[in-house]
Amino acid sequence: MKKFFAVFLFLFALVPFTAEGAHVVFYVGNIEAVRNAKKLPITNGAALQSGDVITTGSKSIVEIAYDDGSKVEVMENTSVMIGNDDVKNSDGVVLIFGNIKGKFTKLGKDRKVYTSTAICGIRGTEFQISTGKDGSSRIDLQEGVLAISNSYGSEDMKQGEKLEVEVSKAPLKTERIISTEEWMNEKENELVSNPEKKAGQFQAYIGELISDNTERRKQLKDLSRKFNKETETQLAQTEDDAVDNLFISQAISMSLENLTNDFKDNESAYGFFKNLKKEADALYKLQQKIYSDVQEVKLAHQKAKKNILDKYNEDKMKIRDNIR
Repeated sequence: MKKFFAVFLFLFALVPFTAEGAHVVFYVGNIEAVRNAKKLPITNGAALQSGDVITTGSKSIVEIAYDDGSKVEVMENTSVMIGNDDVKNSDGVVLIFGNIKGKFTKLGKDRKVYTSTAICGIRGTEFQISTGKDGSSRIDLQEGVLAISNSYGSEDMKQGEKLEVEVSKAPLKTERIISTEEWMNEKENELVSNPEKKAGQFQAYIGELISDNTERRKQLKDLSRKFNKETETQLAQTEDDAVDNLFISQAISMSLENLTNDFKDNESAYGFFKNLKKEADALYKLQQKIYSDVQEVKLAHQKAKKNILDKYNEDKMKIRDNIR
């Protein structure tokens, strides 16, 4: 079983994962696209693959569309990743920093937008999501509904509501009237004035995620020992959680990479963020292992289900033959 699964993963890794129907429909200004650490030319109609990173400069914008008509606008001075190269055909948007606007169709598939601090479950929604260099997130919902969650809590948003999420804190709705630019400047000033505080928040956050994963691996081990309809449902939820955690942990790692580069001239802060980046990378490797374990258990469940169906059909044929 394990040998088969290792071969399966190796062959799977040779095939590039395409983000389902995600492609560039419009761009203007200074745009950089990176795939597998190599720069890509941006053209209208260009198909995007899982793991592609797009960064816009000043007075620049990229519009990304999906086959179902949903659209995401990547605003100026923003960096996003489309999908995750560990998850086949993934097309969730990871907002690393900056601002995006989205309008998702009601009849399209359920999609998610991730920041380093929040999972945004979206369906039939018009929204704006902002993320500061410090990892904080702000969500403005113009239409529809959003389900916002992280390891500390969750909130359901309705039309017209606003929400903010700090690193290592639960999502919190807010009545603050503040522009996106003012909010971004506020978070930048807080970061510059006290980077050590932000480092402490990231450290607590990474520790919380590691603790969550310890419990999740225990649950996955239990699921691998039995097979029924209930465990199938539990396994599907475990897989969804594993995917979410892959996206979140990668967003954290990318945020910390940017912070490490931004604070090269501040020796103490640089050291904090550099060490945290290593911790975030280790967390991501752990998430990869959990996701691989989920796929292995899924294969085992599929095999068990097939064996049950084969045995049922075999018994049915024997009964039919005996009647004749």
